[in-house]
Amino acid sequence: LGYKWQGIDVSPKSNRVVQMDFNYLNYPDECFDVVFCCHSLEHSENPSKTLREFWRVLRPNGVLFLATPNCVKRQILEEDEDHISVVNEWQMERLLRYTMFKKIYITLESYDGLEDFQWSLITVAKK
Repeated sequence: LGYKWQGIDVSPKSNRVVQMDFNYLNYPDECFDVVFCCHSLEHSENPSKTLREFWRVLRPNGVLFLATPNCVKRQILEEDEDHISVVNEWQMERLLRYTMFKKIYITLESYDGLEDFQWSLITVAKK
């Protein structure tokens, strides 16, 4: 497809992923067309700061894709003590507005075979 990508993680396990804190991205302003954050934002002590950092590195009209746990399911919070910033749909909308993103959509997703249990809050927003 011609796209270049760079993964970041606090504990990388691949040579294509660099160690970095997503609250302090070591990239210039407006350098990415897309930020894809899959089941990581809930580990942020300050999700507003994290989203502002994503805003900073996105180009104008850049797109943010987020997947986070569905906080309505209590066991998600109990299973992982590192989930410190789990939000519901209206809280995610508020976070997006606060950090100047324009919501495209927010929806709940389930996994095959577990349709009655919606695990993930999927969010797409635009700068």
